[in-house]
Amino acid sequence: MSHTKKAAFLSFFYFFHFGTLGIFIPFVALYLKHNGFSGKDIGLFITVISIIKFLLTNTWTKTYNKIKSKTVFVITAILVSNVSVILLLSKNYLLTFLTFIIYAVTRVGILPVMDHISNEFSRESGIEYGKIRMYGSIGFICFTTFTGLLVDYFSINVFITMTILTGFLSAITILFIKLENIERAKYKQDSNKLSFDFKIILIASILHYISLTFFHNFLNIKVEYLNESQTIAGTIWSIGIFAEILLMFFSNKLFKKISPFTLLIFSMFLGGVRSLVIGYAESAMVLLFINTIHGFAFGTFHLSIIRYIKDYIAAESRLKAQSFYSSLIYGLGAIFGSILSGYLFDFVGVNHMFMIGSIFSFFATIILLLYRKKFLLKYQL
Repeated sequence: MSHTKKAAFLSFFYFFHFGTLGIFIPFVALYLKHNGFSGKDIGLFITVISIIKFLLTNTWTKTYNKIKSKTVFVITAILVSNVSVILLLSKNYLLTFLTFIIYAVTRVGILPVMDHISNEFSRESGIEYGKIRMYGSIGFICFTTFTGLLVDYFSINVFITMTILTGFLSAITILFIKLENIERAKYKQDSNKLSFDFKIILIASILHYISLTFFHNFLNIKVEYLNESQTIAGTIWSIGIFAEILLMFFSNKLFKKISPFTLLIFSMFLGGVRSLVIGYAESAMVLLFINTIHGFAFGTFHLSIIRYIKDYIAAESRLKAQSFYSSLIYGLGAIFGSILSGYLFDFVGVNHMFMIGSIFSFFATIILLLYRKKFLLKYQL
């Protein structure tokens, strides 16, 4: 398969995979709230996903690395995770809890594996990772906006149908990528060792992602508190993701001028600013404006870490590093963020919850600022 065709299929995967996330992430908390679950319940359910990410991501990627039928393995994981959301229609506490377990166990390693494949493909082909990954952001925008319209026109239940249908489309793309034809990433004994630099980055990133979790879990509820429609919520998400797409498209030019470490610091600082402004916001227009920062708060935050793994970590350790990144940031960081945001929502309200969330991003910024000089000297940047 030519580099162009492989890049196209990887782009389609990201489009539909993040399409499912663009449906699930913004609307699952709203669905649960409309069905009588408290903020504490919502935080607990979402935390289940994060706990499983933290505990099982490395196991999932190691299993993938060893298994022969990689395509069947990943397709099955995608289908089971997305179809499992149908159990949410029961509105039963235990079945809802089970849904989140199934959803998480089957999908925790999908993105680390596909990011690793895309990153290695980028090194081989010269096609920038950001220009492939940006289609995930486009998918997120399209499906978030469209689902918001459907929710306003029908009901919140429509997000379940949309998740299942988009999941099927995501699975189909894997058939064309043919994962068995991609060289296996090899684990060595030293691949478990993380450099001190990477540990510092992971610690700061966990703190920053705690703040991002507040945003992911409760932005739509903040919009509802402002008496705005879910179409407006979808538009707010879309503006943020559009900014993310632009930065991903020009990421190669950014990294030629700014080191991943410096860009990471800037991303975390702007993420803290956004959370603080959302807490004080009293109109949807303010939310629309401030969410243009999302391109930095998440977009370049993610790209900087991926770029660090690509440029500064040995080939045999990259999939392992990718797994650590996913399990610790999207696992451990999201665990604390989901639990804390749920409790804060119940006890201090959505506004103060976002204000408190900004502290974590600002603290992460300070950690990296203190280490920046050593990092730049070490790599002669």
